[in-house]
Amino acid sequence: MRLYAFLRDTGFPVIDRFNDIMTSFEYRALVNAWVVLNSFEEPSTGVFRAIYDELTREASAKITEEAR
Repeated sequence: MRLYAFLRDTGFPVIDRFNDIMTSFEYRALVNAWVVLNSFEEPSTGVFRAIYDELTREASAKITEEAR
C-alpha cells in the first residue's frame, strides 16, 4: 500500500497503529498533516489536489500582479 510505505519511509511515529488510521478520525487527521508536511510531490487527486490547484493559482496570480 502506497500510504503505508510513505509513512514508514518518512518515519511516521505511530506506524504500528496503522490499522487504527482506517477507523479513527483523529488518526486520519494526523496522517493528513504528516503527508502535507513531509510530501514534496504534487498531489494527484482528491481534496489535496483541489487545495494545491487553488493555492498555485493564487500564488501565480499574485506573482503576475506584482510583476506589473
